[in-house]
Order: sequence, then C-alpha cells, then structure tokens
Amino acid sequence: MHDAPSPAQITEAATLFLRERVMPALGGFQAATPEAQAAAGAVAAATAHHARVAANLLDIARRQLLEDPAVAAAEVQRLQALLDRPDTDLAALNQALAEAISTGRLSLDTHGLAEHLWHTTLAKLAVDQPNYATYRRAIGA
Repeated sequence: MHDAPSPAQITEAATLFLRERVMPALGGFQAATPEAQAAAGAVAAATAHHARVAANLLDIARRQLLEDPAVAAAEVQRLQALLDRPDTDLAALNQALAEAISTGRLSLDTHGLAEHLWHTTLAKLAVDQPNYATYRRAIGA
C-alpha cells in the first residue's frame, strides 16, 4: 500500500502547477533591449510549449494510473481467444499477435480480430487522446 498522496494526486498537482503557475509566469518576462526581449520571448514561447507537453504527459500518466484493470483483463481474454493461448502476460500476447499477423496466420478476415483491434484502439485513445473528436463520436459522447 502507498501512503498519501497517491500517484494520481501527485500528477494532478504537478499538471495544475505547470498550467496555472509556470506557463502564465513565462509570458511575463521583460528584457531591457528589443533584441533581448525578442530572444526572451522566443525562449519563453519554447518553454511554454514544453510546459504544455509536460502537462499533457502528466495527464496521460494520471489516466494510465487510473485505468480500469478490467480493460487490460478484457484485452488479455480477447488475445487468448484469438491466439488460442492460455498466457496471461499482455506484452507476450501482443507480441504473439503481431507475429501471427505478420506471418499471415491471422488477418482481418479472422473472426474477432477487427473487433479486438477496435476495442484496443478505443482503450488506448481513452488514455492518450480522450478529447479526440473521432474517439468521442465512437463512444457516443
């Protein structure tokens, strides 16, 4: 068991800090000369961009930490059925799936493969890009 704060609370706090404190502060720097101001503006813009990237990465990490274990369990079950293997190691099952597709043993004509790929894609989008318009339409949001 982990003590408080939880990883989700830590990442959420870091994200809020970056967005609410660091990014606004980066835009307020005043340099003495126009050249220095231009250079400072370029640095601030690049730093603000990296802060947004960092905040987005923290959002992804938080969503991964909060991901429902049932999602991974369902993926394992689908892969076991597709591959006719009892393995429970998700990475090994995905490697076996990739090999089966690459050798032609499985194709989109294989019963259940397209459905598995669709469900897996939606689960990944839920973590990586939950506001992606096509994903939102696909889940009926």
